[in-house]
Amino acid sequence: MTEMVPLTSENLELCIELYMNVFNSEPWNERWTYETAKERLSDLLHTPKFLGFFFILITIQLVSLLEIVRYLIKV
Repeated sequence: MTEMVPLTSENLELCIELYMNVFNSEPWNERWTYETAKERLSDLLHTPKFLGFFFILITIQLVSLLEIVRYLIKV
């Protein structure tokens, strides 16, 4: 399941590492540091009428009732 989230100053940190990983790799091979990526994303965020989003992958692990019972029996 994924959730689309608007980019804000409160969640900017979540995007910095991703930005560096993407643009420091093929096909761009750029040299972004934490500081330069943070500055770039902050500049974009503060551009008038800017609207940016990112997606969060939400994983849910389901544990069967049988596994819970087996665990409780061992304890």
